Amino acid sequence: MAIASENSLEISFLGAGDCGPCGPATADFPMERYSELVRPTLQAVDLRFGNCECQYSRSTAAAGAVSTHGCQPPEMAKIFSDAGFDVVTIANNHMYDHGPAALFDTRAVMQDMGIQVTGAGKR
Repeated sequence: MAIASENSLEISFLGAGDCGPCGPATADFPMERYSELVRPTLQAVDLRFGNCECQYSRSTAAAGAVSTHGCQPPEMAKIFSDAGFDVVTIANNHMYDHGPAALFDTRAVMQDMGIQVTGAGKR
């Protein structure tokens, strides 16, 4: 993560809401294309924070799942690292749609990519 110079007391911050693809990557539209238009803007700031809107897990068996975009395969979360997010929140209205296993999987996927996670987890 780029931090402001030692002589500066300022950092730039960009917050984004409801991030994440809800459709699969294809040969015609690979994962890297999902973030190509926003990547330059995100890379121009010191800190990038976003809301992770979808769950990324193979655990989609929760009874009563209500989300229309639901749970995506874990590899779809790559959009967050491709875009350069430093921190995501998983505290939102869809993060429990497919139950606790999918929530914890999503948290782990983000952390495995080096992205800090806030908003839900075990104590």
